Amino acid sequence: MISIKKPTKKMLAALKDGNKWSCEYIAEKKDGELYYENIHITPIKDTSGNIKYYIVIRLNINDYKNLLTDLQNQKEKKEELEKQIILLSLILKYELDVVNRINKDLKNYKHKDNTIETLSESLLRIDDFKILFDKIY
Repeated sequence: MISIKKPTKKMLAALKDGNKWSCEYIAEKKDGELYYENIHITPIKDTSGNIKYYIVIRLNINDYKNLLTDLQNQKEKKEELEKQIILLSLILKYELDVVNRINKDLKNYKHKDNTIETLSESLLRIDDFKILFDKIY
């Protein structure tokens, strides 16, 4: 992006050769406010090919540039949110794996506990063990 206060050598050379010139630049309003402007300069030639005058079209593209900046900011925010979502997904997956392991361990523990209960009930049915058990407790 350039700030044009006076014509550049490239611009003058292009126009002198009868070529079109266009560029984006930062312009300054009378009150000193800066804004983006797009300029198109086209030389108009007579029937002999001599340049008679120029058509200059100037367009304030400040709103367009602001929208592009906003769009870029939104894109960066979106990318950051996507990264955070991926990170949270990984954390949740890890946490779910941990919870699943704990649940599995608890089920295994409960199953072992049931096995111990079943074994103790079976042992209590044996008279000799019951007598021994009663003596201990």
